[in-house]
Amino acid sequence: MTQEDLAELLQVGLRSVKRWESGESTPYLSTRPAIAEALGVSVTALEAMLSEPEPVLPQAPEVDLALAPTLTVPAEAGLRAGLPVPRHVTAADAAQLDNVVSHLEQLDHTIGGRSASRTMAFAQLDMALACLRETAMSLTVRTQWMRVAARLARLCGFSSADAGQHTDAERSFRVALSIAREAGDVDGWLNIVCGMIRKSLQIGDLRRATELLGMAEAGQRPKSPMSACMLHAVRARVYGALGDDVRVLESIDRAEDWFAAGPSDADPAWLWYYDEPQLRGDTGHGLYPIAMQGRLVDEAAGRLRDAVSLHRPANARSIAFSTAKLATLTVMWGLSDAGPLVKQAIVAAEPVRSARLDEDLHDLAGALRRSGAVHDPAPLMAIRALLDRER
Repeated sequence: MTQEDLAELLQVGLRSVKRWESGESTPYLSTRPAIAEALGVSVTALEAMLSEPEPVLPQAPEVDLALAPTLTVPAEAGLRAGLPVPRHVTAADAAQLDNVVSHLEQLDHTIGGRSASRTMAFAQLDMALACLRETAMSLTVRTQWMRVAARLARLCGFSSADAGQHTDAERSFRVALSIAREAGDVDGWLNIVCGMIRKSLQIGDLRRATELLGMAEAGQRPKSPMSACMLHAVRARVYGALGDDVRVLESIDRAEDWFAAGPSDADPAWLWYYDEPQLRGDTGHGLYPIAMQGRLVDEAAGRLRDAVSLHRPANARSIAFSTAKLATLTVMWGLSDAGPLVKQAIVAAEPVRSARLDEDLHDLAGALRRSGAVHDPAPLMAIRALLDRER
């Protein structure tokens, strides 16, 4: 039985099943008899399964993050990039590649990881790594090139996670960490770790997320106020998954304090996306697991509303994430504007290709079914059509 099968059988969101399996949360008492029946065990046996230790709080990791030296185009691309490797690389070449990465990041934010932009990013990364191995360049240019290559590898990791290709994502992130570490790029390294935390939360690996957060907090202090802001926003998402209301709110306050201190000349180029709506969305997503349990609902919904209204149209994926979560909360708790928000979430999801968004749509469909107030089957049919398009 897949997680999707169990979620469908119990009429709950896919995210809920993932949280139960990872130990991030436990089912409500009223749900447990149905779970026991679905799994073919007694309620007593199910209770024994659920009596696992609480998830650990953030701490320095014991895992060895030794990193792979090379990476190739993902298997579905069907070939290596084949891009020509120049004999010499200059500072102007590094700046040009950095500009290409900015455009690819913008495409990723607009379309999502299940798009041609991901394959294009891997092709560029293949060429960038080949240059590090084979091309003559000065030490200064090499450091500059490594910073760009690390940013590119991070994009490959993040877009792969967004596409649900987690093996590619993990390899890409490890390559990115290795290069950023060699280049001495503190803020770039931190951005990569934050991307890995987001991936771990996406797949329900809360222990890994807390280990990575501990590693980030134990590392060097970020040079950019906006990097510090991003770290505390991601910290809020980890504590939200842990269900720790106090630490979530504390992390949000610290993120907003750092945001008020920026931007600055120390902000790296890749922080172009971290604006006010991104912060509101990140912190709203941090509150979302807690709001789904009936706590801090207004605070979570308010932040998600702000994110939806403030995001630029080019950030279509972020808009779709926040709208789907907001719609789920309004349906879950019977808020007055649930109907229009559900329709808005479906429209926002249409142009985006993202495995993460599919999970949010599963949650929204589960909330609609559980609400008992669905007289119009059209929203559920529309969500099903969106999910089926990737099969």
